[in-house]
Amino acid sequence: MDYSKLSDFEINKRVLALKSEIKPLAYPHNADERSAGIVDINGGYHWFDFCNNPADAWPIIQNNGISLTYDGFDWMAECIMGNASKYSCDIDQHPNRPLRAAMIVYLMMQESE
Repeated sequence: MDYSKLSDFEINKRVLALKSEIKPLAYPHNADERSAGIVDINGGYHWFDFCNNPADAWPIIQNNGISLTYDGFDWMAECIMGNASKYSCDIDQHPNRPLRAAMIVYLMMQESE
């Protein structure tokens, strides 16, 4: 799947579905049109923006060994598993979007499992 064609909301919703036992809401937060949300058992809303919020993205980046690099022009996210499998995303289509690149790599990793 070409995740680079998905909106931030679609990527956030897919990441949230993998991270939460509660099914994500089908609509984005109306304030930013990109955050994915869940409703907890008490009826409280919780919104996540993995593509733009370091507090949401960093635990995923760290726990999955995703590396972010910048070559002076573009950001790249990659994860090398063992010596063979490599997942990478060069997001030159969306400059200055390292968290989005990392979430695309995370989805690629989950897809292959």
